[in-house]
Amino acid sequence: MRLVRKELALLDADALDAAAGSEVGRRLLCAVAARLNLRDWSDTLPVADDFVVYPVDLELVDLERNLADCLPPDRLARLRERGLL
Repeated sequence: MRLVRKELALLDADALDAAAGSEVGRRLLCAVAARLNLRDWSDTLPVADDFVVYPVDLELVDLERNLADCLPPDRLARLRERGLL
């Protein structure tokens, strides 16, 4: 329910608050991705042990920030060690 309230707040944001709204939106997506990363996906679909969920925009501007915000540090480090990032 907390995420729904945040999403509704984004919809009510003024055009003048676009930059602030974008950051709130980014944080919202990262929070959702972090929650999805807690789930065991193997009972839903076949996944590799390096499967992660993360938000991304078309320009990949916030990719590093998003990864850091939605993955635990040890999991992020493992992906880097494997050369996946």
